[in-house]
Amino acid sequence: MVGHPGEPSASADGVTLLPLSAAPRALDQAAWAALVRGLADDGLRLRHSVWHHVAFRPAPPRSTFDAELHLIRSGTDERLSLRARLIVDWQPSTAPATPRPARIDATDAWLTRRAGPPAFVPSLQLPIGRRPPTPVLAADLGGDGRVELVVPRTNAAYRPTADGTWLRLTLANHPLKQPDAALLADLDGDGHLDLLVAGRDAGGAYRLGLYRGHEGGLFPDPPRVAFAPAEPLRRVRVLTAGDIDGDGDLDLFVGQHRGPFDGGATPTPLHDADDGPPSYLLRNDGRGGFTDVTADAGLTVKRHRRAQSGSLVDLDDDGDLDLVTVSDFSGVDLFANDGRGRFTDVTQARVDDRALLGAAHALADFDGDGRLDLVATGVRSPTVHRLNGLGLQRPGLDAFTRARTALSGGDRLYLGRRDGRLQRADLAAAGSAWGRSWGVVAFDRENDGDLDLFVARGDHSGRTARDYDTQFWRHDVYFDARPLGQAAAEIALIGRQAHIGSGLSWHGFQPDRLYVRRPDGYRDEAHLWGLGSAADGRTALAFDYDEDGRVDLCVTEAEENRLVLRVWRNVAPPAPWIGVRLLAAPGRPAIGARVALIGPTGRRAAAVVTGDSFLAQHPARVHFGLGDGPPPDAIEVAWPSGKVTRFDRPAPGRYHVAKAP
Repeated sequence: MVGHPGEPSASADGVTLLPLSAAPRALDQAAWAALVRGLADDGLRLRHSVWHHVAFRPAPPRSTFDAELHLIRSGTDERLSLRARLIVDWQPSTAPATPRPARIDATDAWLTRRAGPPAFVPSLQLPIGRRPPTPVLAADLGGDGRVELVVPRTNAAYRPTADGTWLRLTLANHPLKQPDAALLADLDGDGHLDLLVAGRDAGGAYRLGLYRGHEGGLFPDPPRVAFAPAEPLRRVRVLTAGDIDGDGDLDLFVGQHRGPFDGGATPTPLHDADDGPPSYLLRNDGRGGFTDVTADAGLTVKRHRRAQSGSLVDLDDDGDLDLVTVSDFSGVDLFANDGRGRFTDVTQARVDDRALLGAAHALADFDGDGRLDLVATGVRSPTVHRLNGLGLQRPGLDAFTRARTALSGGDRLYLGRRDGRLQRADLAAAGSAWGRSWGVVAFDRENDGDLDLFVARGDHSGRTARDYDTQFWRHDVYFDARPLGQAAAEIALIGRQAHIGSGLSWHGFQPDRLYVRRPDGYRDEAHLWGLGSAADGRTALAFDYDEDGRVDLCVTEAEENRLVLRVWRNVAPPAPWIGVRLLAAPGRPAIGARVALIGPTGRRAAAVVTGDSFLAQHPARVHFGLGDGPPPDAIEVAWPSGKVTRFDRPAPGRYHVAKAP
């Protein structure tokens, strides 16, 4: 069964939404084949497709599939995305043969299309090594107003030039190998950006190395060990900085990750894992010397999360920096700061539905109420959806069965409330994509005043869409090889890696998403605007590298075992905007500052943070799209010191420079 096109609806930027459910009709196989041939003759070419088996009924056998087809019309600039929920009734069969459909209902379908050149065009494509993922940082290294891309794995900084090319600069004379995480911040208070890297030295030892910054922004000196705990660091995934105690210097939170099968062990407990390497809160002495204050600060609770991202940020508007973390096999945790650097776990009281297979987060004011909101990315599993529908569970694991739906419920939005709560809100299409999400950024794609979302997606896409997710949730997630000894644990891990190495995909193929805010909610339009790569995305950043007032994108992608850095330049039609470039001063950091855009319609908030997205760092800049509204009345910058810089009647179309007082 297929439908005819219904009444279309069009947006101001040329995107048409067309339901395909009107006047359903039945087609036999020959008629269906003729319809497909006709579409091909009309110039439609398939770029890629996505299929997920989301529900199954045994008797009579019926399946539900979510399908996406992303198409291009040859010889034109038209792009189309077809999405459908397919109901498949299967032919009865008593033999173990390949199932054959008896009837397919494709009447729940809709098409989005756009004619016009892509809004995002390639600016840089750079191989940066092999898996695993690696950090990418964006910062003004030399303080000259130009933002460089810093890639510690290639030991390089890439500077955009006026002719559209990128100039490669050697980053450090003594680079650490295999960097897992990195941070750029003035940690010794001398006014220059320092570089903190978690990686291996020439002897193979895993270090947290601190490079002292110099005039010009590069790092000629050997790194010194910034912190060496009694239990050696293993896999640092989170480096975030902020002044936790108001003394004018930047302190650090260091979080570590552990994979689902490391050591042959499943996460413990499965739905609230607290069995990873320890995290640390480090207090700065003002000269870049760090002391472990984790216990004194009240952060021993949950310190063994399998951390993926985290930020020091003021989420309750009390003037000090709280700590929010996103972890694998547990989700979002929130710790409130008392202003003196002591934290209290307020997750249960302030965070709705915190459990998820967390990967990354973004902080932005999505509802325009002047308070920061949070988006956290994770996994939405079709296998869990099928298991729940069938009522299947492992005996004796009732708590995990109750939690697995939330744990694998996908990306989510939390709106910041006046009382400091993070209240779960509906992300609509932006939270409904099946599979694994990683880095996420909130930005105003076309400067209309509404924030859009870019999400890097994909998890070990192989040569086939056959899905390892089914094996994982039916068997592997429960398996614990530790009682069998270390050798057996290592064999078990190798066996699970072989599922991926044999060509299977984890969650099938998953293109990146660009969720555009529409009147009825968020809608994925990545393919329509020139994005939507089906490679495995990881790191994501959004910043205006060429200072033309349009926010560009930077993504790392894994293709087979090769990692590629891509920069996409935003070439959408110009629209009104305004921005702020924040300049730190010795002993007066910009990290942790809050920026407010004040206008006749209210107050919009932004913040300068680190540790957001996934293995990424954004420059100390804030960008606001203005749309068709009136010009702003003022911009206020609230610095970590408590002082405020105000711009009255600021002119649109430029970045206003705010220097820490």
